[in-house]
Amino acid sequence: MKKIGRPSTRPQLRVINPIVIQRPQPIPGMTRYSRVVWKRIVDSHDPDHFKPGMLEQLRIFCEACSSHKKAIIEIRKTGEILTQDNKVTKRNPWCLERDACAAVMSSISTKLQLNVNSTKQAGEAPKPKSKREGLIFKG
Repeated sequence: MKKIGRPSTRPQLRVINPIVIQRPQPIPGMTRYSRVVWKRIVDSHDPDHFKPGMLEQLRIFCEACSSHKKAIIEIRKTGEILTQDNKVTKRNPWCLERDACAAVMSSISTKLQLNVNSTKQAGEAPKPKSKREGLIFKG
């Protein structure tokens, strides 16, 4: 088909190839299970969710998950209460590790915006009605 009319003097718009944002890869030296946790978390968020400054915190979170899993496995093997040779009972030391890892995961998950409460937008929820609204005379 033949073009009709004068050619345009305006520059033509061109389609530029979009930049593909790559998801962050696990940091070398991480344990095998922490790499699995890393992949699962990174794949469940947008590619640009994790900024470069957050990657070390994400590594700490994944390593804490790995240690937490190991502590739970050890507790299942030996039980929460240990009886020593002299018949003294004490709490399994793996329970302390489990609790410490849970605290680390809880703290860092908020910083990384992994839990539901940290991802809520501040202005979305309507403000609750004041309980004192009808008590003060407005006149």
